[in-house]
Amino acid sequence: MSRPLSLFALLVPGVAWLSGIGCAMSPPADTSPDLDPSLPGVDVGSDPKPAPGTPTAEGGTTSGGGTSTTTDAGSKSSIAPDAAPPLDAAPAMPKPTAGELLLTEVMYATFTPEPASEWFELHSVASSERSLGGLTIKDGSGRTHTIGAGLTIAPGAYLVLARDKAAAIAAKVPQSAIAYEYGTGLPDNAGILLTNGATGAVSIMNGAATLASAPYGGWYSQSGGSSVQLKVLDPAQASAKTSWCLSLTAWTTGSEKGTPGAAEDCP
Repeated sequence: MSRPLSLFALLVPGVAWLSGIGCAMSPPADTSPDLDPSLPGVDVGSDPKPAPGTPTAEGGTTSGGGTSTTTDAGSKSSIAPDAAPPLDAAPAMPKPTAGELLLTEVMYATFTPEPASEWFELHSVASSERSLGGLTIKDGSGRTHTIGAGLTIAPGAYLVLARDKAAAIAAKVPQSAIAYEYGTGLPDNAGILLTNGATGAVSIMNGAATLASAPYGGWYSQSGGSSVQLKVLDPAQASAKTSWCLSLTAWTTGSEKGTPGAAEDCP
């Protein structure tokens, strides 16, 4: 059955024929963007990153892994966040100066075996903690011992330095008061010796400077089993015999006489 012609086709002969041709033969609409045919084609599969070695706006060049900068010397350095600055090291603890350290007690004539049970005591009058590491112990015959690192003394503290810690504990010196052992492993005739005769003395040195001294030799003829104690806590008078006393009281039941690790009890 034939399709009736529209009124327009009847009035305008030939239009229907042309319209039919257009419907059957027209190509599909072109929706692609207009391109200038004079430009080279673009490969959509290509990498949009610049090729290695391409100059950058920052003055460097690209590399396979990103951008690097070139220094004046021509070396390359990767761009990275600044490293955190190192923490400042803690300042070293100061050593005592003259007048800050006192030698307050010396046990040089014991009833227990000598020299193993000998000891002496230091007292700090400094305003803050002081390091004793590196200071030198010197006896009356010039023998010396350098105190090892790590030993410190708090302000107002009394510390006992023993030749042999085990022997001092056996003599009932309070273990908590013994801060240092200065004769470890030595034979009886070596190291610091607190002699009983006229040459008896003990000092603490910082290099050539004497920080504290007790030249006790010849002060007391009957001192067996008793320490000598500094009763005048004045650095300017600490080397005088009149500033010292002979201990008269046992520090604990069955012990010798003195006050190891505590303030003096001179009459």
